[in-house]
Amino acid sequence: MINGSDNAVIATVEVGQTPDAITFDSSNGNVYVANEGSSTVSVISGSNDSVIATIRRDEPNAITYDVSNHDIYVTNGGSDTVSVIEGSNNA
Repeated sequence: MINGSDNAVIATVEVGQTPDAITFDSSNGNVYVANEGSSTVSVISGSNDSVIATIRRDEPNAITYDVSNHDIYVTNGGSDTVSVIEGSNNA
């Protein structure tokens, strides 16, 4: 995690293998990391810089947050699909 005001590293958080992409959910303060190598999405609490959930997906390789509906969209390279994660409950 990096402090936006001075670009200093403030925390290092262990996630899954081969983290490829990251997005921030401004509605809940969580950070979502697509880990292609471990076929997971790590959910990191922005308030305490720790992993609060690990969600199974099929080789996720890109991820984005939609501010209009608060959903997280994940592309799955292993199945050529897109998954939707509800930001409110990480399901």
